[in-house]
Amino acid sequence: MSMNYNRLPRPAMVLVNDGQADLILQRETYSDLMRNEVLPERLKTSRPVNMAVCKI
Repeated sequence: MSMNYNRLPRPAMVLVNDGQADLILQRETYSDLMRNEVLPERLKTSRPVNMAVCKI
């Protein structure tokens, strides 16, 4: 089993047998991770109240 803890993509899976390697699962892309994300309509047009500034 695997999951996307902290939105990290899952790696590819390779099956190795008798010295031969075969790809059995492609790695996940950023698009794969974001496919099921939903942004509510009311937030699509909102603007940030203010921007944080870091002073060093």
